[in-house]
This record gives sequence, C-alpha cells and structure tokens, in this order.
Amino acid sequence: MARPNSFQTIYLDSSALIAVIQNEKGCDPIKQVLALADRRILTVYASPLILVEVRGQRRGENDVGRDRKALEIFDGRVTRIDLNRKVALRARQYVGVHRLKPPDAIHLASAVEAAVDIMWTLDKDFQHLWQNTVDGVWVDEPYEFGQQAFPGL
Repeated sequence: MARPNSFQTIYLDSSALIAVIQNEKGCDPIKQVLALADRRILTVYASPLILVEVRGQRRGENDVGRDRKALEIFDGRVTRIDLNRKVALRARQYVGVHRLKPPDAIHLASAVEAAVDIMWTLDKDFQHLWQNTVDGVWVDEPYEFGQQAFPGL
C-alpha cells in the first residue's frame, strides 16, 4: 500500500512535537501539518502524554522555553485524546502484539481510538510499523505529501 497523500486527520506523537520544537532535520512536513491545522484545513490529534514526554530532561531540570513551545503547539493546534479505560486497554494489547513500550502503545492506541487517517512518529521504536496500517491507522515517519490539494499552499 502506498503512503496516503490525502488525509483530513493526523496524530502526532511526542517525537514529532520535539522535532518541531528543536527544528530538527525532517520536521518540515510536521510544520506543514501544523500550519494546515492553524487554518482549520485538517485536524491534528495528540495525547496529553506528549506534555510530559516532550520535557525529555532529567528530574528537576526544566527548559522553560521548550515547555512553553510544547504548550503553545499542544494547546493551540491539537485536539486532545485523553487516556481513558478504552485507550488504556488497547495500549495494553499493543505492548504485546506490536512490541511497544507503554508510552508508545498509548500513542498508537490514542490514534486508533481517535480514528485518525495517519499517525506520524520519528520514534525508531515504531520503525517496524512504518508504512503499515494498524487497526485502520496508517503509521509512518513524517513525509512530504504535496499531491493533496490544500487551498493556499
């Protein structure tokens, strides 16, 4: 199956948000998606778990700028998928079936429960799932998707 070029909903995990905050190589497609979300052309979903994971610092350390950017992106552009019993039970399954760490399984379960078209992650622990569909959600690393006609781009 080819990578989807047409989508209306996307889930971003913590690694995608960190890439944007740190302006890492390969983050341009994520920035494009966030710009489209700002214009209400597509909808971006994420778990509040990213607000914890994005800190990525040792206990007691605090990068105020990084935290501020994470909150700005999350609070301003993202539809939240809360961790509830249904998401947690699905995540428990994914830990075993897809060999994911619990936080990664929560992200995948959140994407599936939100019934998004695509989940983007730069987390190498998902690499075995890239370019595959998991319970209706295309899982992949961020990629250019210029074939879809987005107004104004």
